[in-house]
Amino acid sequence: MISIPSLLSIPFLKNLKRQDCIGIDWGIKELKWAKVQTIGPGRHRLVFLDSLSLTEGGAQLVTNLKEYVLKNHLGGTPAAVCIQDDSLHIRKLELPRMPMEDLREAVRWQMRDIAEESMDDYIVRYSILEEIVQPEIVRLNLLGYAVKKIVVQQYLRILEKIGLRPFFVEPAPVSLAYTMERIFPSGENEWAACIDIGWRHAYFLAIGNGKLHFIKPLAGVSLEQAQVLQENFSEKLGLEIQHAIDAFSISHQIEKIEKLFLTGGGAASENLSATLSKNLGIVTELFNPFQGIEQTNEFALATEKPYLFGAALGLAFLKP
Repeated sequence: MISIPSLLSIPFLKNLKRQDCIGIDWGIKELKWAKVQTIGPGRHRLVFLDSLSLTEGGAQLVTNLKEYVLKNHLGGTPAAVCIQDDSLHIRKLELPRMPMEDLREAVRWQMRDIAEESMDDYIVRYSILEEIVQPEIVRLNLLGYAVKKIVVQQYLRILEKIGLRPFFVEPAPVSLAYTMERIFPSGENEWAACIDIGWRHAYFLAIGNGKLHFIKPLAGVSLEQAQVLQENFSEKLGLEIQHAIDAFSISHQIEKIEKLFLTGGGAASENLSATLSKNLGIVTELFNPFQGIEQTNEFALATEKPYLFGAALGLAFLKP
């Protein structure tokens, strides 16, 4: 998935044939579900799609989700899930090339300032973006990821209790980046960006050359804030996006972003795409992750709210 490993990969299906899985985008307010069936080389069809509101917690949440899984005949299905959590940290790093075990420890050391107590409380992973060969040393540009172990374990326990078989966990922006690259393949020196506007968080992410290169939270921007700011939301969002573009352009020496996609619950705010296109000077459109997938017309949500399912579809293409 765009050269980015999972935060946690669970090899419980070693003795089974590779199966189609259910992709789950676990948000603050709702779960987005997507299942894609491979029917031939380069051919895929949508077989399940839904959005489920999260209104309960604790034991009642487990009970409700177990009933949902049974009702939709999903019991025993391999599950890949992406998460958004306040403990998640994503950081760009530069380190000299070294053996894998040493590099893993170096990434952990570079991110040690995020820990409230000990880095042993965190799962840490990384993805290499590029190697820079210099006369005396080879340096690596990479993205480091860290999230609290207890958070991941909580998600896994719930998924197992409701009858699914989790095998893959990663940050939501990473899942979304995979779908972006599938829809808008980025060639050399060609860049696309996406704004994911969730209930509590919003992210700017940029892909190029088939890799996720840049992630930046947008301060003070979320669907919750959109409902408060209303007519001023597009102005606030545009300003934060411009700050993110400036930071990305400086750090990567990039002159132009070809296209900007909007995803998440806040993406469909009235006239937002047109306003951002005009103010930023970048073609901006609602993200449709269902391009190239057959049978989408059988699911109303695929046409009514396609911008909600980018991350879930990124996971649905995985096979344990």
